[in-house]
Amino acid sequence: MPHTKKVLVMVTGASRGLGKAMCEKLSKEEGVIVVRGVRDIKDSPGHSILLDVSDESTVVKAAQDVEAIAKAEAVHELVLVNNAGIGEDLPWKPANKQIAEKTLCVNVTGVHLVTKHFLPLLLAFGKGRIINISSGAALMNLEKTQPHMREQLSTAMDYPSIEKHVAAFVSYYEAASSLPCDSPAGYWLQAYGFSKALLNSYTRHIASSHPTLVVHACTPGFVATDMTQGADPSKMKTPEEGAVTPCFLILGSADGSEASYWKDGCVKGEWC
Repeated sequence: MPHTKKVLVMVTGASRGLGKAMCEKLSKEEGVIVVRGVRDIKDSPGHSILLDVSDESTVVKAAQDVEAIAKAEAVHELVLVNNAGIGEDLPWKPANKQIAEKTLCVNVTGVHLVTKHFLPLLLAFGKGRIINISSGAALMNLEKTQPHMREQLSTAMDYPSIEKHVAAFVSYYEAASSLPCDSPAGYWLQAYGFSKALLNSYTRHIASSHPTLVVHACTPGFVATDMTQGADPSKMKTPEEGAVTPCFLILGSADGSEASYWKDGCVKGEWC
């Protein structure tokens, strides 16, 4: 899909797995300039910048670096892809009481920090988009969450509201005698799925707060990456296959003023 105007795509977590596959696919598109956000720039190809989403100082510097690249390349549109994420309490992995805070720091707070510091640049372009990489694990988590809590988590929430849920979830998670499990507050205590449910909520908030931007979330499907090691490989997609839906959204194939949730196969789904 050639672009008549230059588009800069900034991808976090771009050194491996799905992030790397997206960058490789996008770099073949005419008029698309790919900037890879990585934690180690050694041997990273093309435009690669240091970015650790859990370290705000690197996020601030990354936004400055992207602005400089955008000006040097005279781009017309900017796309931010919040891809960086971790999953250390997936069903086939032994749960550890100490990992909830780490998971939520990367998957929720990290997305907030990157979005916050890139928003001025996105808005300055007049036409920008944010694509957040979510997961079907969000729905799985909410299906086991108590109805009153599920209702809260299924609506658009600003970051201060999300922070309150994060703090409560972590306290219940660390106090649990076995994981995953229910909690007195109604949370289902599995950190990865919970983090993606919050990401979906945050995506909707960003979209409603900034109507000039195109904002979507999507699940790439069950992709074989370092994070999913230990799962049944016969049920997983390659990172290249997983990159199809995110790239469909990144390249502007799904516009619209309302935030949308997209499923594997470039199919528009319901928010969860």
